Amino acid sequence: MMNGLVSNKLKLILAGFIMASVLLLPEIKLSSSFPTIQFIDIILPFVILILFIERKFIEISKFYFIAIAFFFYILFTIFLNNRQESIRDFFELYKLLKWIIVALYFSRIDAVLFSKQYIKPIFLIIVIANMLHYFNIFNFNYIVEHYYAGGVHIKTFGLNSLGQPTYKRMLGLSANPNINSMVFSFFSVLFFPKKNKDWKEILWFIIAVLMLFLCQSRTNLLALAMMFLFTVFYKRSELKYMIRIVFIVVGVYLGSMLIASSSYLNSLFVEKINNHTSIMGRMEVWSHLLEMIKEKPFFGHGPNKDYFYDNNLYSENEYVLQTWRYGFIGLAIFLSLIFTPMISAFKNATKKYSLEIIQLTIFYMINSLTNNPFTDRITVVLFAIMVGIYFNNSNKESSHE
Repeated sequence: MMNGLVSNKLKLILAGFIMASVLLLPEIKLSSSFPTIQFIDIILPFVILILFIERKFIEISKFYFIAIAFFFYILFTIFLNNRQESIRDFFELYKLLKWIIVALYFSRIDAVLFSKQYIKPIFLIIVIANMLHYFNIFNFNYIVEHYYAGGVHIKTFGLNSLGQPTYKRMLGLSANPNINSMVFSFFSVLFFPKKNKDWKEILWFIIAVLMLFLCQSRTNLLALAMMFLFTVFYKRSELKYMIRIVFIVVGVYLGSMLIASSSYLNSLFVEKINNHTSIMGRMEVWSHLLEMIKEKPFFGHGPNKDYFYDNNLYSENEYVLQTWRYGFIGLAIFLSLIFTPMISAFKNATKKYSLEIIQLTIFYMINSLTNNPFTDRITVVLFAIMVGIYFNNSNKESSHE
């Protein structure tokens, strides 16, 4: 039980609300001129109040100092590029503040108890919602289309450009197969089998990985493979056990083909990169943004969200986006922010959740090659939750084994 002035039960309930709201509730659109808000934005003042009450118990790590430095650096780029009249740009500062607040809050809860009481129930609800969507049970896709911004993704779900049946990429409540895949990557890491755990626990991992495969994200398939290569090396003292887990994942991948065609995933192995339409489309945008980076290589163009909205552009690469916005100096600060928890985990390998934060960072860094997981409203909060759980004071004396 953690020390503090606020009831641990109350903090756990609020933490459950934060995680469930981000994963299960749709965004709220107030007006066409105002950004959408999440339920977490409504309860954030209560989170801040609890952090203020317990401020004497909070330990500020290097991660938070870098985050604050990044905050003021972004503010600097806004004024440098005369973007101070753009409300949209200032919301990037708010998103970073929300990231810091969520991480701090989850560092003040009983992480082990939260994992036992809340994570599995939330995960089951997400799985059920995804199955209702995937098979369109009770016309569930109408809800996804109209309340979860499913839009064109739902209208073309399971159809090719000619309107003919083809492979399905599970969208879930995130209404995007790549983001949905990242959600299940998060749970795959949390449920990753431990040698001394009951083998019944591996069922949670199997379900999470199966859901990941049904999203058919080629980048996350690659990230999963890289994560396993790292884990096998990192836990080489348990090599036989790790190999068994690898065979289980391969079996789940083959089993996923019984539910749906994996032709989209398999194209990662059988097609040349210049035959991947999605990659070629991304490369055109990256080329355009890289040319603009040359104009302002050090401090970038600022958040400048209007440029992407006005030109209907999607960066689809976190590194290119951060460099375009904040220059190479900003990219360096951003990368130091992301890698700081990972480096800390390497130095404190016996600390609980050290392996998990390393694995999740690998997922995010590889996914960042073709997506924006640190910009998306769902995945950025999930990463903040994991950072908070890792830095959680209650984990100090906990062995990862």
